[in-house]
Amino acid sequence: MEEYSWENFLNDKLLATNQVSAAGLASEEDGVVYECVATPDENNPDFDKWSLFYKEDYDIEIEDENGSKTTKTITEGQSILTMFNEGYASDGIWLGGTKYQFINMDKGLEYEGHSFDVATCAKSKGGMHIIKVGGGHILIVLYDEEKEQDRGNSKNAALAFSKELIESTDTGAA
Repeated sequence: MEEYSWENFLNDKLLATNQVSAAGLASEEDGVVYECVATPDENNPDFDKWSLFYKEDYDIEIEDENGSKTTKTITEGQSILTMFNEGYASDGIWLGGTKYQFINMDKGLEYEGHSFDVATCAKSKGGMHIIKVGGGHILIVLYDEEKEQDRGNSKNAALAFSKELIESTDTGAA
């Protein structure tokens, strides 16, 4: 019998809802995604789901209010952890080399008897929700408005998954 994996869990319980285009689980220790799933891109035969969730440390050029340019090194996992610790992300959240604008943080959001820290971020025609689930897990879901997905429904799907994840890990499943 095949072992039920994180990939299967993400596919069956989240991607199958069609409310998100991709989902990943990251570690609360370093913020780095360790498992992910994504709807394949029919227009790109070389599509790699990991390209949505991870890029080695890289430099970006940022401009301050005076027009001076400086270089900043992006460590994606660390930026997620910093956002949860500080409650905001003034430079946005970078994932897979893509910048997402930080919208808000709901600390202690109650959902069906569970409390989660939930960040919402946006980019052109889409966005993501990042949920500190507990039990060592951070859930990241991406939604794509061109696939008729939206912020509200993707957030609800992510919260339902987070509830199921925390309940299943509390009992030793998954």
